[in-house]
Amino acid sequence: METWRVVATVLLAAAGLPLVPVLMAKARDRADSSAAVAITGAVTFVVLLLIGVVMLTVLPGVLTWAIVAVVAAALGVMMLAS
Repeated sequence: METWRVVATVLLAAAGLPLVPVLMAKARDRADSSAAVAITGAVTFVVLLLIGVVMLTVLPGVLTWAIVAVVAAALGVMMLAS
C-alpha cells in the first residue's frame, strides 16, 4: 500500500469524524426525532468508512485527493455556518 493512500485516508478520517456530530446536530435541528439523528450519524459514519476503504485500495490519486478536499471543505463550511 502506498504512503500517499494512507496519508489521504488519515486526512479523510481527520476531517470526516468531526463531520459526523455536525451532521447529527443539523439533523436534530431539522427533525426532533432521535431516530433521525441516529440514522444520520450511522449513515455518515458508514459512508466515510466505505470511502476510506475504497481510497486505500482502488481509487486513483486525483479522485482520492479530490474527495479529501471536498470533505475538508464541507466540514469547514459547516463549522463556520453553525
